[in-house]
Order: sequence, then structure tokens, then C-alpha cells
Amino acid sequence: MPMPMQAVLIICVLTIVSSGFGLLGLWYPLFSVVLFVVLLFAGICLFLYFCKDFLTQLRFGAFHYLLFLMFVFTVFFHSIGILVPETGFDALWYHLPLIQEYSTQHALVHDEQFYQSLYPQYGDGVLLLGYISLGVIGAKLVSFIFFLILSLTVYAWLRRKLSVGDALLGALVVDLFQVVSWQSSSAYVDVISAVFFLWSVEYFFLEKKESGLSIHFFTAALATGVFLGTKFINLGFLPLYVLLSFFHILMKSRDKSVQRQISELILFWLVTVSLALPWYLRSWWFTGSLIYPIGTIYAVPVIAQMGVIGWKEWIMIRVQSIWQLPFEFFFRNDGYVTPLLLLFSLVLLMKKSWSRELFLGTLTGGYGLFFWYFFPPPSTRYVLGPVIVFWIVMYQAIIHFFQKRLVWVRFIRLLCVLNVMMFLLVRVFVTTRSVPYLLHWENQQQYLDRFRNGFLDEKIDAWYSKSAKERTRAL
Repeated sequence: MPMPMQAVLIICVLTIVSSGFGLLGLWYPLFSVVLFVVLLFAGICLFLYFCKDFLTQLRFGAFHYLLFLMFVFTVFFHSIGILVPETGFDALWYHLPLIQEYSTQHALVHDEQFYQSLYPQYGDGVLLLGYISLGVIGAKLVSFIFFLILSLTVYAWLRRKLSVGDALLGALVVDLFQVVSWQSSSAYVDVISAVFFLWSVEYFFLEKKESGLSIHFFTAALATGVFLGTKFINLGFLPLYVLLSFFHILMKSRDKSVQRQISELILFWLVTVSLALPWYLRSWWFTGSLIYPIGTIYAVPVIAQMGVIGWKEWIMIRVQSIWQLPFEFFFRNDGYVTPLLLLFSLVLLMKKSWSRELFLGTLTGGYGLFFWYFFPPPSTRYVLGPVIVFWIVMYQAIIHFFQKRLVWVRFIRLLCVLNVMMFLLVRVFVTTRSVPYLLHWENQQQYLDRFRNGFLDEKIDAWYSKSAKERTRAL
């Protein structure tokens, strides 16, 4: 199933225009509400496109009924978080306060109380559209829209080579990654970043290129620029894009000359750099450093908190224990994914020849895992996009490897269904904490008190006391 690139292009352009309005001081309610409505419309169109493909190809058997019900329940339980007060640490610490400040000033401003105001702002810029339109619920609704878009993107990628049931099952596994689950209705930008990463790298994976400069080409260029302009940490993936560009030329298609591919890639990078560079120049303008928050405030103190003197010592320690990487990522990681990814990656040892997609997917996933391992502190949020790409490619490869052995294919499906059911039950359990608040059995303060753990208290008090003052001032 090809991705509807017109809707994807609209979302890329909308994200860029939103932040452009912020840089120009034009974040006024009318503009923001119009852009928010366009985002909703594009998201709904993509979702309906997904439903049309799934329902028209659906074979009304027990397996497909089960998949459809699991998808409905996943979407439902992920959406519950939109209606409850925000409790995410980073959301309360700087995402929401900065968005509120931007909406008051109608522009992207540098707030000296928050060094994060110097971060690239494409992610917060699109969250702000929802915040101006519907407040915190609107910002969380934007996150939920991008969760649905992420699910559809994974499904569409898998659907190119797999059946409708296998594609939906693979997408459901991603939907229930821990990071995706809790950020699907929270004012964070990591799911947004992952969406643009998938859109950007998919172009390099296509084995049959379109002739000329297609909409897929320009969408990928825009998505790459937005990805690099969403988080400073994303700059660490520049070497990966360089490698993908190199292999794009090396694995040249029959209908294009090397010179033509190089000229296209030059245009690709011109578009990408022109979209990402303004955020780094903004940081340099205020601080004299292109990556000021990461280099001087974030990374060094984090390493120090781990009892390490500096970067060299940190890298040496990690190199000496690199054999623990798979164990740490899959079993001791704060952002749990699925051990099936480790199991399915064994197909790499069984394949005699690798396809273009398998090679590039392994390269992307391997780079993401090493980046996760060496960048402190290790967090799945930073590498969500590469991990999802790795899952897509490994899942496709294992299904194709056993496609002539129906018993093994059914066993793989069973493992994935059990994985989805287990984490869906976890999601149901987590959602039960919201029931008393949603049924008005407790007020907002009582709900928030249940999340106080000594770590989050200060952020809860700071945001909700500030929000109360802003509401009083507005009245």
C-alpha cells in the first residue's frame, strides 16, 4: 500500500510554516487555529485511507477480527491520556511552559530561564497549534494525531510486501512500544520526530525510484530537514544520512546515471540544510555555540552524575562493556521495546543474500543502537525512529524467510499476538489510574497527588500553579 504522499507533504509543509510563523512573530490565534484544522484534516484523511485499505482487504476470519479489535482497543486506551492532566516530566518542565510563553508572545522567544528555548523548535511549533486552539488538551491531541500517523506509516511500509493482517500486526507491535504508548497522548516531541525520520529514510529504501524529481523526493527532503530541526540530539544522525546517501549512489538503479543521482542528492541536502540550519544559527546568535544546550549544559552534567570524569572516560567504559549492549537495550532499558526484535534479527544469520532494504535497515538499526549505547544517558526516545525501521525490516525478513513454511509463519504471528496482548494489558492497567478522574470521583489535585514521587513534585507544582495564575490573569 503506497503512502498517500500528498497528505504527508501537507503535514511537512504545515510543520515548517507553523515554526516560520513563530520566527516571524505571527503566532496569532486565527493563523494557528487554521493550521490546526488543516493538521486534523490531513490526519483524518490518512486514517481513513488506512481504514479503507484494511477493510477492503480484510478476510473476515478469527485472526483478522482479533487484529481489528486489538487495534481498536489500542487506539482507545492510548487516547484516554488526552483527557487527563499532563504528568510527563519534560512536558511539565519545559515543553508546556515554553509553548505557553510562545503563545503569549505570539513568537519564538529566547527565555533565559529555559535553555531548552534554544532547541530546534519544529516539534514544539506544531504542538503549539493545538495549545493555542484547545489548550493543553489540544497539544496532547496533536501528539495523538502523530501517533496515528506513525501507526499508519509503519503499516503502509509493511504493506508493500506483506499481507494486510501481517502488516497490521507489525504496526500494533510498534504502537505498544513503551515510548510510543506513553507519548501518544503527552506533550512530547519524540513520536513526532520518529514520524519525520521514517518519512525521510524511506526514500533511500525504495528499490524502484520514480523518474524525475518526484513528490516522494521532495517530501523526504522536507522530512529530513524537519527531523534535524526537531531535536538537537537528532544532529547525531547526520553520519547515518551521509551513509544512506553514499549507498543510494552505490546501489544505483538502472534508469539513472550516477551524475544524475549525485545532482539529486545535492538538491536533497540543500533543501534539508536550509530547513534545519536556522535553528542552529539561532543558538549561535544567542550563545555563540551552534549546539549550546547539548554541549555545555546537558551532556557534561549527565556524565558527571554517572560518576565519570569526561567524554573519553565515558566512551572507554562503554567500549569495554559493549558486549552487554543487547542485554542492556532489550532487558534493562527504560524505554522498553520488544525482545522479539532481538529474536527476529537472528534471520540475518540465516539469509544467504541481503536485499537493499534489509541491508539499509540493518545499517539504520545498528547505527541507532550504537548511538543509544554511547550517548548519555541511554534512552530509547533518542533512537525511536531507527529502532522502528529496524523492527520493520526484521519483521518483513522473518516472514519472508519462512513464507513457504506455514507452521513457522503461524508461530511468528502467535509470538507477535502474545506480545501485543501482554502490552495491551499493561496499557489497560495504566489507564485504570485515570478512571476516577474521568468519572469525577476525584478532582485534578487528587489525581496529581497520586503521581508525586519526590522526582516530579517540583514540576507539577511549578506548572499547575503557573497555569492557575495565567487563567486568573485571563479572567
